[in-house]
Amino acid sequence: MTQACIGLLTRHLAAQHLAGEDDRLRSVLVDVIRHGLADDQSRWEFTNAIIDSPPPPEADDAHERANEDKATAPIVRSLTDYMALKPKDDAELIKDRFLCKGGGLLFVAPTGVGKSSWSMQTAISWSLGRSSFGLTPVRRLKSLIIQAENDDYDIREEIDGVLKGLNLTEEDQATANQNVNIAHVNDRTGFEFFEEVLEPTLQAYKPDLLWIDPVLAYLQGDVSDQKDVSRFLRHGLNPILKKFQCACVLVHHTKKQTTNGEDVQDEAYLGMGSSEFSNWCRASLVLRKVKGVNHIFRLSAPKRGTRLHWKKDDKTTPTIDKYVAQSLEPNVIFWNELTQAAAEDAQDTTDTDCANILKLVPGDGFLIHHDDLLRRCSEQIPLGMQKSRKLIKEMLGNEQLYASLAKQEKAPPARLIGRAEHKGLVLSQLQQESHGYYVVGEPANN
Repeated sequence: MTQACIGLLTRHLAAQHLAGEDDRLRSVLVDVIRHGLADDQSRWEFTNAIIDSPPPPEADDAHERANEDKATAPIVRSLTDYMALKPKDDAELIKDRFLCKGGGLLFVAPTGVGKSSWSMQTAISWSLGRSSFGLTPVRRLKSLIIQAENDDYDIREEIDGVLKGLNLTEEDQATANQNVNIAHVNDRTGFEFFEEVLEPTLQAYKPDLLWIDPVLAYLQGDVSDQKDVSRFLRHGLNPILKKFQCACVLVHHTKKQTTNGEDVQDEAYLGMGSSEFSNWCRASLVLRKVKGVNHIFRLSAPKRGTRLHWKKDDKTTPTIDKYVAQSLEPNVIFWNELTQAAAEDAQDTTDTDCANILKLVPGDGFLIHHDDLLRRCSEQIPLGMQKSRKLIKEMLGNEQLYASLAKQEKAPPARLIGRAEHKGLVLSQLQQESHGYYVVGEPANN
């Protein structure tokens, strides 16, 4: 009861801008409640009287107002001040400053796909200083996972699957045991969650990373209301991250489809509810199921993803997407990383992919260079080079597409792709229009 009174009074006085000296305020409240009021009924009457009281009048004294402004004003720095900072950021946790202390990572995925097991595997890998799905820690990281949905045996199964999947030695298991701690909390929300769960637990374990799984379990408000979400993230969570010098991974659910059945196009805003979640986070990850395959997913990093320096299968082309898959081994909960080619081979999307390739080929009277078509398949569909070559070859074989050869000086003939075959072409004599297509006119009768 005492703790509840302190929480209510602290929030009320903070709203009146009187909670700057937080430790002194708590000390005074504890003293009043413990010694000044004898029973619970008196304590609640006192609490209600304080909450119902009007805010104090504004100070008339100019000096007092100046001191208050000075206490609440932001720190202002010049350009020179920022350039004087040392090049290496000591707050960096995930390279290349993808996530730093005080920042938030929003991890979004549909219900029931294994967000918690993915989080557990990543936390254990990071606890050993190992990269996980292309996310590389700067050192061994300590994690505190606060979760609401899994019981003790669910968690045990997750841990067992990760230990087997990563094939950890006894020494590695001991290190992970020291660096990863988990708490099951499903009975506190809002500011009670911050004061009665996060504050004391962070103080005790001092992690580098706080995981909140899922954030909806602790919000205490309307997930679509920006004020409620901002209150939770900016007024409640941000000060705690700053105080304990840690980062936070918020595990969140994807929103439902739009009324016309289509998904939101911008993956940065796929999280359920207010866009404030995406605006608040420093970085984001999105896990989406691949169509037609239940165990394969596309992992995207729509916010700050370029800092991860991910590459496609050719190990050259930058990307913000990876493919991951749940283990098919019985009774093993574990995630594996896949190449794009392996993920695409597992999908039966041939008809859709061929239709998309056909859209990239110009109409009669125009041709596209074979290499240009491959590049567009990769960038605009997107398909891997290996699958693109395979499908184009099949489409040429069944006469959905046609290949025409254009002579070049001191080089093999250029291979041009179109909806009809053309003969006797010389590449240097062909006009290339603004979209990169070659103008050839109508095909000659054969």
